[in-house]
Amino acid sequence: MSKADKKNQILDAMQALMSENLATDASVSDIAQRAGIGKGSIYYYFESKDEILNAVLERSYSQAITESIKVMEEKDLDAISKFQILFQMCVQPDEMLHQKEMLHYLHVQDSILLHQKFLAITMRAFTPILTDIIKQGIEEKTLSCEYPHQTAEIILSMIVFSLDRNFFSSSADESEIPTKLKALSILLERSMGLEAGSLEFLYQIP
Repeated sequence: MSKADKKNQILDAMQALMSENLATDASVSDIAQRAGIGKGSIYYYFESKDEILNAVLERSYSQAITESIKVMEEKDLDAISKFQILFQMCVQPDEMLHQKEMLHYLHVQDSILLHQKFLAITMRAFTPILTDIIKQGIEEKTLSCEYPHQTAEIILSMIVFSLDRNFFSSSADESEIPTKLKALSILLERSMGLEAGSLEFLYQIP
């Protein structure tokens, strides 16, 4: 078995434990037993359970990143259409970005550190993609932006934070999400010279 295959075997075991709601209390030994390998083999590839979790999250994004890159290569799609597709991936992470068990695990853990890791992965994965979308909009002359990369980081951080329900203490706070996203859409439209209503998909959450 190749190193890549054994590493994926470990990640599959961790993901299986997550799907069965057993990952919270699982030890490295439990992960090794589920993977059918020795505990020592785990430490050859990963230093800790947290590092395994990080790798599972990273791997889960690979499909979303691949699909996003395919979208970027669609010549018939304009910048705003691509931005809308990317936003839908953020709105429906369980279907577009990663498995539902990972969302459940993050919720059960109730850990600020884990959520920070989750947000960091989201930012790292999609900032370059949104940057390219903004640059395309500049070339199409549908928007203006002096700092595409930095603007992409700001937009994603605001969207991801607004959609992360773990940061809200009550349903009343959560009900403010569409209003916050509407405010963001208006801010972006005005600052980037977009037509009013161009980004209304930001606050039309199903």
